[in-house]
Amino acid sequence: MPPPHSYSPEFLLQLLQRFINRRAQVRQIHSFLITGGHLFSHRSTPLSNFPQRKITLLYNNLIKAHLHFGQKHKALCLFAFMLSRQTRPDAHTFPSLVKAAGALSSPSFAGHSLHGQALRRGVSSDPFVQTSLLGFYSKLGDLFSARKVFEEILCPCVVECNAMLDAFAKNGDLGSLVLLFEGMGKRDVVSWTTVINGFSRNGNLREAIGFFRDMIVYGDGKPNEATYVGVLSSCANVEKGGAIYLGKQVHGYIIKNEAVLTVFMGTALIDFYGKRWGFAADVRREMLDAGIRKVPAYSLIDSF
Repeated sequence: MPPPHSYSPEFLLQLLQRFINRRAQVRQIHSFLITGGHLFSHRSTPLSNFPQRKITLLYNNLIKAHLHFGQKHKALCLFAFMLSRQTRPDAHTFPSLVKAAGALSSPSFAGHSLHGQALRRGVSSDPFVQTSLLGFYSKLGDLFSARKVFEEILCPCVVECNAMLDAFAKNGDLGSLVLLFEGMGKRDVVSWTTVINGFSRNGNLREAIGFFRDMIVYGDGKPNEATYVGVLSSCANVEKGGAIYLGKQVHGYIIKNEAVLTVFMGTALIDFYGKRWGFAADVRREMLDAGIRKVPAYSLIDSF
């Protein structure tokens, strides 16, 4: 076997991209990169003829790999090492780092520092960076910073709008949620589902059901699993006024339009029928007919 320093950075980059989801291989490739001095960008190193963008690509893939393995601290340490070795990050560096920061027990300082680095490096206007920052600030509960990032986007795409919708929904700003939603030139199933689940989570159950109706009539794209779970949860918990009828309508729509009843959809139906006059046995038969067996939902079924 050749000594580690004999592997070229190009070859190691190809191996890293090929085995990026395999922990043992990534660890070995990482050690080869360190031993061979391939993570440096000084002119005196063996990388003097290796393009700067490819050194950045090496770091980006290492950061992504360690984040995939749940090693968020190591991913952030790699970024610090990257800066100390005078390697310039690019727009592809930051989304993984922001995600790693969001997974920390105290994410605020790391996330704000990364935002500052993105601004300093001139990549804060990249759509992927902006979307990751929106998600970070939404999770942090910092609606002011999320709104500030969003307002800096000249022509937000549907993905960026959806990220801002999610921020409003998670932080209970339903007025801004509706205002943005109604002003969107293009919506998709994620847009509708975010609004439906946002109203449902914040206790506005009838409004959630109303948006589901509008989605069926005017929506761009059909509902997905998350949509059904959200509206069925609203039907299960709304007080009085035809809740059983509304839920049965949703159930009928699922039967008519979905080829498969998923576990989560089945569980949501069980919860609905269990709370509305004990019709859970009907859903149990339907799940058995669909071939769904040995699922956590069974403990719920048998309790009704």
